[in-house]
Amino acid sequence: MNGHIYISRTGDREIIENYIEYFRKMEDAQLLEESVNKKKLGIVGVHQQALNLIAFNIVMKERFNDSPVTIEDNCLIQFKRETEK
Repeated sequence: MNGHIYISRTGDREIIENYIEYFRKMEDAQLLEESVNKKKLGIVGVHQQALNLIAFNIVMKERFNDSPVTIEDNCLIQFKRETEK
């Protein structure tokens, strides 16, 4: 699957906040390794994965000013193509 259409559900905000807290505790090297692992897995279309990727995107942008994840119009979640870096 190339992307995931995210549709907000009740309770998502709290789950995303928990994931953000989890990712913020990681060292830079751990976050970069997580990035590699997420790209290898790809997007499987599960709602929980979308929440995880939203949080990961936020923390990557905070930490590195960039993220391998793109979120368009607050709903289409994808990984950047290698040429988009």
